[in-house]
Amino acid sequence: MNIRDMEYIVAVADLNSFSGAASACHVSQPSLSAQIKKVEEELGMKIFERTKRTVTLSAFGHAFVPRARKIIEEVEKIRSDAKAHANPFFGHISIGAIATVAPYLFPAILQTIRSDAPDLNISLRESVTGDLLKGLLSGDIDMAILSLPTDTHVLEEFSLFEDPFYLAVAKGSPLAEMPFVGEELLRNMKLILLEEEHCLRQQALSICKGGLMQEDRSFRATSLETIRHIVATGQGVTLMPQLARQENDGITYIPIQSRNFSRTIGLVWRKTDERAPFYKIFASMISKK
Repeated sequence: MNIRDMEYIVAVADLNSFSGAASACHVSQPSLSAQIKKVEEELGMKIFERTKRTVTLSAFGHAFVPRARKIIEEVEKIRSDAKAHANPFFGHISIGAIATVAPYLFPAILQTIRSDAPDLNISLRESVTGDLLKGLLSGDIDMAILSLPTDTHVLEEFSLFEDPFYLAVAKGSPLAEMPFVGEELLRNMKLILLEEEHCLRQQALSICKGGLMQEDRSFRATSLETIRHIVATGQGVTLMPQLARQENDGITYIPIQSRNFSRTIGLVWRKTDERAPFYKIFASMISKK
């Protein structure tokens, strides 16, 4: 008994006719009848009660057909999934991004997908680096936008762009008129930073450890937007990535001279993922935007 046999049986049950079922299944009636008879012989049970004029389900047939129908539906789902995986621009894909990137890139990503791949369904997740890496490794998400490198050998990395840092100060600050700031001016400044789990905090601290600036321990935030409002009111300074810069937010963003203060933003996926070649195409689509 195979899936085609089940389709024959369900068709007869739906149409109450061997000839009608044969026509619907695009086979001859003798072939369909012979296959159903083989199934009945294999099972040792009659599925249909036949007369010259009528075809009805037997007691066993009433139990068999609903189960066969479910099996057919599941096989169709498998076929649909296979088709979706064969066509990377069809089906579903899940993308995660760190919280210091998601608000600024997700809208553009959605716009790109709806324009270039309208048949692709997408789900988005915003989280911290550690949770996104766990999601990638477990298969809960397909791709993640992170700060590179991840130092995880089972993941493929694709660099999207460099995201330079700026010193963010309130517009009324004496520093706001400066075209740029150098290392001497930065030395011993206190920075408002994000909470422990954010990679942006670790990047800022690495600069601090280089002898520039210190952490302002009086306040820690869970989002860049909170820090933005604190800085705008003149209650501190921070390093803000270019991606998060906004116009008319009460902040002046000052370029930092003499040192390469930036982060590399990239797309990451499992090397073993069967859709990995598509992810490279997708990464190129994002980087062009």
